[in-house]
Amino acid sequence: MRVWYFSEMAYHPAWEQGLKRGSLRVVLPNSNFDPKVGHGLLNRYLDEFALCDEVGLDITVNEHHSTSTCLTVSVPMAACDPGAGDQAGKASVPRYADRQSA
Repeated sequence: MRVWYFSEMAYHPAWEQGLKRGSLRVVLPNSNFDPKVGHGLLNRYLDEFALCDEVGLDITVNEHHSTSTCLTVSVPMAACDPGAGDQAGKASVPRYADRQSA
């Protein structure tokens, strides 16, 4: 059996302000984003992906631009192995064909 891990990688500190404006998507100004908090959250999510990979869980990654519900800049960036050192990065997400055969 395959077990998958999924996270929206949310920037939840902006949700209160976003909900006051009526949306968490697109119309939320970037002034609601604290780079230090965002840095910490993004690293936490990438650490979670690395832990899942270590224990054998498959990882699902998505992206939503201009939203506080998803910090993923791009799927390939989130799916790379940051522990690969100077290498170009090892993809942690299987190709579509590989998933078909599983």
